[in-house]
Amino acid sequence: KKALDLRESSADAHFLYAANLGSAVELQGLVTAALTIRQLKSHVHRVLELDERYVQAHHMLGRMYEELPWVLGGDQEAAVEHLKKAVSLDGLDAPARLDVAKWYMNHGQKGEAVKELTRVVETSPLKKRWIWERIYRPEAQALLDQMDTQESSDPSSGKNP
Repeated sequence: KKALDLRESSADAHFLYAANLGSAVELQGLVTAALTIRQLKSHVHRVLELDERYVQAHHMLGRMYEELPWVLGGDQEAAVEHLKKAVSLDGLDAPARLDVAKWYMNHGQKGEAVKELTRVVETSPLKKRWIWERIYRPEAQALLDQMDTQESSDPSSGKNP
């Protein structure tokens, strides 16, 4: 909050405030979260006003729209648009690409999910490679394996178990 008071025009300050606010609210429960969502969205939208190419803000907003119920402002189409925007701005952002893949999986778009998960598995980021190696690549591979197993056991898939 102090960083915002010192420099309201800082996209980083708004993003970090929103990220910390979201984490704090998550710990306090649903009622508090509902009351804080408007403030959280306001800061993330302010980040994008200051810097339309702020990858993490698009990613955060996409996750918010996806996870919130409709009555609290959830919007599946806005979710996927922001997630795809994050990936288009930084194709090496494994967390955003992984979340796009999960959105596709949850909405029955298996082919698109496989493409995104394969990119996560095959594309090493330039920064924080160790996180990709230990978290994002294994998670993407596990989801690919899970989808392959489900397809193999589905009699309508044409594959033998």
